[in-house]
Parts: sequence; C-alpha cells; structure tokens
Amino acid sequence: MLLLFHFFAPFLMQLLQASVSCHPGGLSTTCAVTADPMGKSLTAARRQVEWEPLKSSVSWKGKTVNNTKIILVFCLVLSLLFVAGYLASDRNATTDKAPGRNATTDKAPGRIAATGKAPGRIAATSKAPGRIAATNKAPDRIAATGKAPDRNVTTTRAPDKYLTLNLGRKATMKLALIPAGKFMMGSTLSAEEVAGRFALSGAAGILQITAGDFTDEHPRRQVTIGKPFYMGVTEVTQAQWKAVKGSSPWARQSYTRDKADHAAGYISWNDAMMFCKMLSKKTGHTVRLPTEAEWEYACRAGTTTAFSCGDDPSKLGDYAQYRGNTYENKEKYAHSAGAKQPNAWGLYDMHGNVYEWCADWYADSYANADALGPTGPPAGKERVARGGSWRSVPAHCRAARRTRFSPDSLSATFGFRVVVESAAGVD
Repeated sequence: MLLLFHFFAPFLMQLLQASVSCHPGGLSTTCAVTADPMGKSLTAARRQVEWEPLKSSVSWKGKTVNNTKIILVFCLVLSLLFVAGYLASDRNATTDKAPGRNATTDKAPGRIAATGKAPGRIAATSKAPGRIAATNKAPDRIAATGKAPDRNVTTTRAPDKYLTLNLGRKATMKLALIPAGKFMMGSTLSAEEVAGRFALSGAAGILQITAGDFTDEHPRRQVTIGKPFYMGVTEVTQAQWKAVKGSSPWARQSYTRDKADHAAGYISWNDAMMFCKMLSKKTGHTVRLPTEAEWEYACRAGTTTAFSCGDDPSKLGDYAQYRGNTYENKEKYAHSAGAKQPNAWGLYDMHGNVYEWCADWYADSYANADALGPTGPPAGKERVARGGSWRSVPAHCRAARRTRFSPDSLSATFGFRVVVESAAGVD
C-alpha cells in the first residue's frame, strides 16, 4: 500500500496543481486569465511549463475524463486498500490473552506461536504441546506428574493432618490424624512385674494394688488398625461439652472445678454416646468413641513401653496429671486438658487426668479377641475405660492398663475423648 501511494503521489500533486491553484512565477509557470463577462468565474487561457503541459482533462481509450473524477477514483481505491490492510493486520494482531489461532510476536514470524518453538495450533507454553492449557498445576486431564492417568483409576486426596470441628458457642474441637497400622496390644510385663514396679511407694493414702488387677492385659498379640482415624488431641473439655449438650453434670459436685478448659467429669458411658450422636448431627461427621484397640494404639504412638514416654514412672509427671502430682498435692480434681506434654502423635493426657470411655464391652482376656480392627465382645455388662485418672498410681496409668465400669456410672474421674472416621484405608 505504501508503494502504491509513493508511485501515485507525484501524479496526484500535479493534478491538484492543475485543478485547484495557479501560482504565477512558480516553476517557470505563467498563467494568463480573462474575466468572465459576468465576473463570476475565471478561465485558464494559457498555461506553459517546462515539462509536458498538464490539462484539466485527459484522454483514456478515446474518451475524455475530467481530472476531478480521476482524483475521486484514486481516493476510493486508496481507501479500499487501507481497509483491506487493516482487516488483514487485525487477524494476526498480538494480544495479552487469546490471540487468534496463531499469535504473532516480535520474534515468531508467520504462524509460529509465541513460544518460538511450537508451530501451528500449539498454545503458548514452554512444555505442554497440543491443546493443553498452560497452568502452574496439572493441565486439562493430565496429572501433575506429566503423565496421563488411567481413566479407570480413582485417586483420593490424602487426609489432612488435623481436623477442627466447630461446636458452636465459640467452641471448637481439634483432632489429630492417627495413621493406620499394626501394633502389639497388651502388656510386655507379667501381672506380678507390673504390681512390683509401678506402685507409688511411700505416698500417703496409696491405693493397694495386686497382681490380680492386671491379668486381663494378656495374652499380648498383634492387632491391625485397618483405617486411619482422627482422635481428639485432648479429652472433651467442659466448654466443649456445654457447646454440644448445654448442661454441666459436674456442677455442684465434689472433686471438681468449674472451668472451661478443664476435662469434663461426671460423664457416664451413656452420656458420652449421646454427645457423639449430637455432635455427628451438628457437624456431618461420624463422631464416636474409640474402640479399645484404637485407644491403646493411639496412646502408644509407635512405642512398646509402659508409657508413651518410656518405662520410667519418674518421668510420668511431665506427661500426666496423676496421683503423684495432683491428689498428693491436694489438687483433687480434673485439671486443664493439654497442660502436659503430648505423645509422639500429638495427643495430650493419654495417661491420667480422667478415665476415658471406649466403645467396647469388657472381656477379661484377649485370648479370643479379633486381630483385625477388634471391637470387643458383642454383649456384656460393663464398658471399658482406659488411661487412668488424676487419682491413679502409675501402674493404672500405663498404656496396657484396662478397667471397666457400668455404662451408667458417674464419677469425678470419668470423662472421654472422641474419634472421627476417615475415608482412607489400608490393607
């Protein structure tokens, strides 16, 4: 288009000079004019130039054509050429978003995309050719590994390490993910060894313990927990109980303190089950009591020792509210949940503070117990409780220690913690 304009420009200027103006003395040009008798127009009488004279009209194929018409035709052609050029350039224009089908850049000529490598219809990416979108994560239907997944394979996102439940009334409950796995359930020590090693020697008001208290911790056997689950990082507190149940069963009772962060006491097994049912409805999660096997597995947190912190009872006070640092100090009540150190899986007070109800009926031996996800006998008279309490001696706070009570029993030492089921599982 620029070449055409450059070619016709001189000719156009000559036409304009001939048709519009007359400059006397310019370019050796002379111009003589006579006035029309009516004084309304001027007629060029004579024009003489050093090159071939221009005329007010030209002859084209035997026909006379006025210069003005030539100018109009030229302008029309020039306009059409300009419009055609604009439309052609618009189709190949470069934009910041979605350029046509073949974006043009300062470097990539023709139909080459902005990558400088991928021709044709390839999107502007540095790696993924074809019709794959350029994203920071996994492109359309392609896994983040860079390989196309099998369409028949269903992938499941790994569960979060912690789960927080909103209980209402500005109360929440934090639960830790407990992985699936296998462990040895039961005591490594005989009943006699337990009675001799873990009594609280010399303490006033010591509870008398005998070997007969620990025979139900045998035989020791391997148990498989087939699915991960979430467990409350602390025992249910008074604030959490009030947010769900709206009551205070510990109020005006002995051996208790009415404080929001203290472990809730005077909770029966039946009450704990009702709490789980109400919390399940409120949150949409399956909330329940742990099985006895789940409780011991979570308490041990991968250990095989008497306590999750080892076999030395002198270190128990760093991890537990038990008789040696509460009852003997005249602090005869359940204390703040989570005030001591947690075990390796982030669970507090698995030893001491309050007994924790489990879902199982009690059986006095593991002889006939299931090895895969045991849930206890199908019926019974008493429910299992684990962990010991603020008035328990070290022997009763061990990970393997078992005790049992009637489902409707109430005590300042009875509390619980909950679990929430996770969808993931293992063989």
